[in-house]
Amino acid sequence: VRVSNASKLINVSSAITADVVGITTAAPMLAKAFVEFTSNNSDGAQTITNSFNLTSVTRNGIGVYDIVFDTDLPSDKYVMVGHGITDDSSGYHLMPRITSRTATGVGCTVKFAQYNDYDDFRDPDVVATLVFYGLTS
Repeated sequence: VRVSNASKLINVSSAITADVVGITTAAPMLAKAFVEFTSNNSDGAQTITNSFNLTSVTRNGIGVYDIVFDTDLPSDKYVMVGHGITDDSSGYHLMPRITSRTATGVGCTVKFAQYNDYDDFRDPDVVATLVFYGLTS
């Protein structure tokens, strides 16, 4: 028995029987994608400073970002853990949340807001970090 590599844990269709240990026990616990970026406060593509399995981050309004995965996740059954910081006078810590997902696992929309007011969207213009975890099927 062998442990799967990262690409097989994202897309189990390429795995073989010997990869079963990694797929059944480790796969849901490993990050399927992550990104670190800083918003330029303008709509359009954002500069990614560090990432895995992520093609792009696109701003579509204040605090609203579309995320596109490099290798599609197998389903829409995934979660995200993240954090952002804005450089306004208060130095808010921002809490991101997934507000929509594509059924095929291609990507999602993430909104950043103050920790105490989810309707007050803000851009993470200091730094933002998002980590995606999920099932393999």
